[in-house]
Amino acid sequence: MTGSKGLSFVRGLFAVLVLLCAVFQSDRAFAQRPGTAEGWWSGTVRIPNGPLDIRVWLNRNPQGAWGGTIDIPKESMADYPLVVTGEGRSTKFRFPGGDASPTFTGTLSADANKITGNFTREGSSFPFEMTRVAAPVVVSPADKTLAHARRVVDLLRQEKFADVTRELNAQAAAALSTATLRERWLTLRTQIGAYKSEISQSVQQGPVTVVLLGGQFERGTHNIVVVFDKDEKIVSLQFAPRPAASGARN
Repeated sequence: MTGSKGLSFVRGLFAVLVLLCAVFQSDRAFAQRPGTAEGWWSGTVRIPNGPLDIRVWLNRNPQGAWGGTIDIPKESMADYPLVVTGEGRSTKFRFPGGDASPTFTGTLSADANKITGNFTREGSSFPFEMTRVAAPVVVSPADKTLAHARRVVDLLRQEKFADVTRELNAQAAAALSTATLRERWLTLRTQIGAYKSEISQSVQQGPVTVVLLGGQFERGTHNIVVVFDKDEKIVSLQFAPRPAASGARN
């Protein structure tokens, strides 16, 4: 391969490499596109008991479909998926679960560096404001998995058992049906009342990651153990009594 043919081959190879790099970086490239709501945002929701910090990632794929995630450090939520829509300078993103789920409705500023609007939840509305930031805040794998386990508990509390079983890996799904999970959770609730709050937590990492959350229920305490594989699929979900004499954090 010599002369013009060789040069043409090299140029063609270089073009392919550039295209592959562009595809690999597509999410971040779209995130920085000026004049849109795409990108990384940091801000607060002004709720009655103090400001709630949020970090949001909004983007569109090459086909134009919106997507995004939200971090709420105070709630140990990280990379929680959002349902996102946008039209002009208006943007709207909400938690999955239907139009009645917690929702942010905002307007992009003229310089595209600020989004202001209202956060609505269970009939209440609170103002929020976000500012564009250059890069995401890195969340450790342990924190991310802990946040995932807390989302599982929140789904149980809302009795969204099918949403939980969709996160099981193949082996766990074969052993734990939605009906069985519902029966176990409702039996636990009958015994010790409704789930109230988290009172302890631990994360043990290895070939699988074991998250143990101590839960305060109306009439007692119980441990909720969620085990994840390397793909963040649930391997096991168990409810276990807490040691009666234990006053230490698990």
